[in-house]
Amino acid sequence: MSLGTPVDYTFIYDAVKYAYNKGAVIVAAVGNTNKQGFNYYYPAGYNEVIGVGSVDIYKNVSSFSLKNNSVFVVAPGESLKSLKGTNEYTYKKGTSQATPVVAGAIALMLSADNSLRTDDIKRIISETSEDLGTTGYDYNYGYGLLNIPAMFRKVIQKVPYYVSPINDGEVLIFNNTTGPMQGVGVFAQYDDKKHYVGCSITDVLLMSGKKSKIKVPFKENSKFFLWYSMESAYPLSETRMSK
Repeated sequence: MSLGTPVDYTFIYDAVKYAYNKGAVIVAAVGNTNKQGFNYYYPAGYNEVIGVGSVDIYKNVSSFSLKNNSVFVVAPGESLKSLKGTNEYTYKKGTSQATPVVAGAIALMLSADNSLRTDDIKRIISETSEDLGTTGYDYNYGYGLLNIPAMFRKVIQKVPYYVSPINDGEVLIFNNTTGPMQGVGVFAQYDDKKHYVGCSITDVLLMSGKKSKIKVPFKENSKFFLWYSMESAYPLSETRMSK
């Protein structure tokens, strides 16, 4: 949420608690008041919310970014290309610009493990963010600059294999096991009514601790399956269908 108010309204906190208890992850801008101290903006000021501050292109805290313990993490918030009206672009700055960066990264984490809740995500962010101020936590940077690759690697560590969604005609496979694996990749193609029409099969060598990249042979309406072997017919993972 790229919004906030300095007034601690009861109805806002009630809504936050309701969403939090239902498993929603709430990310909000801490505000652009250029002050340091306990001048909270809500909902970012609540413990149930992940408050986002802003840094510039040099990783320095933005002059406008609110600086207090509502800041949980910081992200790029200056010189970002943004919409102007309905058909133009301009460059903007603000904690409102930094907040969607964090929300998008959390969405990526949830795509790999949708059992994560706010407390899990906060722990992962605090363990993987890049320290910019004092070691640990401080009011300027929170736990540091969001580190999306480190966050994502942390999330997929507990699964043996992670297969990415089909993106830009490619699939990425991460092998988190202790040894290599010779697998089989199956690309299935469907028509516009999602009826199966054909497939393409390829051998996949997955090295331990590495990622492999596989080109998708079909331009659209395809799905990827990673198999241990065709003989055992044991599927390890699959992607969502591409459009």
